[in-house]
Amino acid sequence: MNNITKTFGSKVVFRNLNIEIEQGKFITIVGKSGIGKSTLLGIIGSFEKVSDGKIIFEDREIKKPDKNRIMIFQSFDQLMPWKTVRENIEFPLKHLDIEGLDIENILIELDLKDVENHYPYQLSGGMKQRVAIGRSIITKPRMLLMDEPFGSLDVGTRYNLQRLLMHVWDAYKMTVVFVTHDVNEAVVLGNDIWILNENEILQIANPIMKPRDISDVNFQIFVRELVQKIK
Repeated sequence: MNNITKTFGSKVVFRNLNIEIEQGKFITIVGKSGIGKSTLLGIIGSFEKVSDGKIIFEDREIKKPDKNRIMIFQSFDQLMPWKTVRENIEFPLKHLDIEGLDIENILIELDLKDVENHYPYQLSGGMKQRVAIGRSIITKPRMLLMDEPFGSLDVGTRYNLQRLLMHVWDAYKMTVVFVTHDVNEAVVLGNDIWILNENEILQIANPIMKPRDISDVNFQIFVRELVQKIK
């Protein structure tokens, strides 16, 4: 992101923002409500137009969404209700007419093999998000953009999906940019944590070694330090 400025009317969300994201990183973004977390994610994916500046992806300027940057939202309504789990996951390959990841491997990796012929109305919220992840990675995107995808799930399901996402990231080596309002979740998942404050982005390397235990004293000390930096 080179000299990015984003405004909504008279409100300036970002001014002359310069950020570089390394391939293969897992970045989590936190900050107060309304500070611009989802807007930043939209800019990275070219779903939000910038007021000024350039987005450069692998040495070329980009101005519209493409198959290399895929977004996953919090909503459970992102699946096609008339298609089965398998059909939902496979759909991007048929739509784009490209060769992607093996559907059988994805069904197994995401623990969806037993429900591959189920329809979305037959699935829990957590299972729907697993299908959404499968559909997003089957085209082998370079970058996965996630906007509070686990925010409305219960604690146990959320924990399981966090672990699953880490496994998927490690297995497929894609870049992940993950917005969350939960600082604990940001520390569990992120290599780097970005804190969005007004006209400022703090980029902080995660010092907690994996596997990250939320009950560990050092984990909680680091979380408190991050919370103090959110303004």
